[in-house]
Amino acid sequence: MENLLRNWDLIKKELLDKNIFLFLDYDGTLTPIVGRPEDAVLSAQARGLLSSLSNLPSCRVAIISGRSVENIAAMVGLNKLIYAGNHGLEIRGQGVGSQIFTPDGFRDIIKGVRDLLLKACSRFEGVIIEDKGPTLSFHYRMSPEADIALIKGFFKESVKRRVAEGKIRIVEGKKVFEVRPAIDWDKGRAVQWLLDKGLFGDGRPVVPVYIGDDTTDEDAFRVLAGNGLTVWVGQGQKVETDYFLEDTGQVLEFLEKVRFLKIENGK
Repeated sequence: MENLLRNWDLIKKELLDKNIFLFLDYDGTLTPIVGRPEDAVLSAQARGLLSSLSNLPSCRVAIISGRSVENIAAMVGLNKLIYAGNHGLEIRGQGVGSQIFTPDGFRDIIKGVRDLLLKACSRFEGVIIEDKGPTLSFHYRMSPEADIALIKGFFKESVKRRVAEGKIRIVEGKKVFEVRPAIDWDKGRAVQWLLDKGLFGDGRPVVPVYIGDDTTDEDAFRVLAGNGLTVWVGQGQKVETDYFLEDTGQVLEFLEKVRFLKIENGK
């Protein structure tokens, strides 16, 4: 897997005369990973780039995040973007309205899981239980390393009955467990749904570009394999993508190159 920036001269030829649909993860992609979710504040540079790109006729920008749609929209704060929260279970934005893909009554299941986890795991230092409505995130990034095996054991024991009943499924990310509905929906399905909406409407080919840094992004990488540009953020991870970028700084550098390419050529 090669660095995207080192191959820019080749890539820009593929992007020049086409519409670009940018799908971007938030934490670890647009902002560095931090201990507490509320501390991942978008920089002025990143917000300016996203704003500029979203105002270009040949670009659409979607933020695809594990955060709730309300939270991610508030963190970014730009009206012309599309926001897919809870790994695509909630989507809203320009041209797509407001969509929710969770089963009826699932919020009550999440509340029950939250109460179980609070009882079982709140004793552990650094654990954050984030109820996001349609899903729940169990963070242990700030926990002492010596406690992590025990924390993970308590988590799995707490949710195993509901997993066995087919009510929830668990997806593991970077020092976080995601509790989701047991339905066939993920970031990849959300990306495909957005592409199928035909938001450009000018007949030109669309190149989807997905950039992400977590295991939850791999569903989108698989959907776009051979049909777009997939980019992993970080090094040393064995994932199937076209290219990688080293960190959030290189992500912003790439976005600036896309912006300049489109403005310079008026397309």
